Amino acid sequence: MNLDDAFEQKNDIAKAVEDELEKAMSAYGYEIVQTLIVDIEPDEHVKRAMNEINAGKF
Repeated sequence: MNLDDAFEQKNDIAKAVEDELEKAMSAYGYEIVQTLIVDIEPDEHVKRAMNEINAGKF
C-alpha cells in the first residue's frame, strides 16, 4: 500500500485494526467499540522527499 492509498483508506484500515483487536482482546473480556485513525505520519525520510518534490513544483 502506498502513502496515497493509506490516506484514502483510513476508514478501512481502522476497521481492520478494530477487527484484529476484537479477536485478540475478547478472550480477556474486552470489547472494542471503535477505532479511530487520527493521522498518518510518514517516516522523516519520506516527508523530506515529499517536501523536496513540492518545493521543485514552484
